[in-house]
Amino acid sequence: MADQRDVRTAKIPPASVRAQSAKESWDGDLTPEPAPPGTVSNEDLDARARGIKQTASTTLTSVEDLRKETSWQIASVRTELKSDISAVKGDVAEVKGDVKALSTHVNDMRASVAEVNGKLDILPTLVKTLEHHSRVTFAAQVDVGKEQAISEIRDTTDERKTARKLKLKFAAIVSSIVAIISTLITLLAARC
Repeated sequence: MADQRDVRTAKIPPASVRAQSAKESWDGDLTPEPAPPGTVSNEDLDARARGIKQTASTTLTSVEDLRKETSWQIASVRTELKSDISAVKGDVAEVKGDVKALSTHVNDMRASVAEVNGKLDILPTLVKTLEHHSRVTFAAQVDVGKEQAISEIRDTTDERKTARKLKLKFAAIVSSIVAIISTLITLLAARC
């Protein structure tokens, strides 16, 4: 029954109260909850202690009763403390599990941050490389364009030279034929 008590809501007496003797320590209520059935509440223990204190001075048997009652009180406090300690141990184990899970999560986050940081370190170099590549590609495209334009101009110039040469040759042939025909006409006319 005492194991079900919520340890977090229990009142913890100040150090000065804990340092007092056993008879004085029962002046305050250590637990705000009512005692479960079958156990003795703090008020009952206080009443018994007062009754025992009053009768202790009268007889020697009262002293023995007081010792028994005190040992019974100590035993009940020990039992209650043991249940409180076991509850606290359970809470501590739960907190340890949570701390381990949190630690694992933090380590995972550190690894992720390191990975992103490594990628960010490479990014400026990658940007410079891409810029250089794009400049080289553009320069190569310009060079290829120049060469194509020059080649077209050369081809056009070569075609014109070839056409001019052909025209000159044709003109020379036509002139030669006209000269031959005129010479033949002159020779024929002189014979006739």
